[in-house]
Amino acid sequence: MDQLLAGLLERMNIEDFVDVFETLVWKLEDNGEEMFTVLSEWLEGDDRLKIEAALNSNGGFIFSTNLEMSTAFEKLVHRYPEFRELTMDILRRWDLRVQE
Repeated sequence: MDQLLAGLLERMNIEDFVDVFETLVWKLEDNGEEMFTVLSEWLEGDDRLKIEAALNSNGGFIFSTNLEMSTAFEKLVHRYPEFRELTMDILRRWDLRVQE
C-alpha cells in the first residue's frame, strides 16, 4: 500500500492526491484502514512531501483518537517545527468535531 500511495503522490499534486485518497477510503473494504496506517508511518519519516500529504488527507484526521494524533504530531513538530501551525489547526478541528 505504501508503494501505491507513494506512486500516486509522485504523479499528482497534493490536492489531487487527497481527492484520490478520500475516494479510495470509501471504496476499499477496510474503509482505508491500511492507507491510514501508511499515512501515520509517513509522519514518522523524513519526506516532507509525504508528511504534508498525510496531514492534508482526510482533513488530517488519520488517527482514531486524539491521544494518538497529539502524540504523533508532537513528535513530528519536534523534528519539523514548520508543521506546528497545521498540526495545531487539525487538533482544533478535531476538538470542534468532538464537541458537535
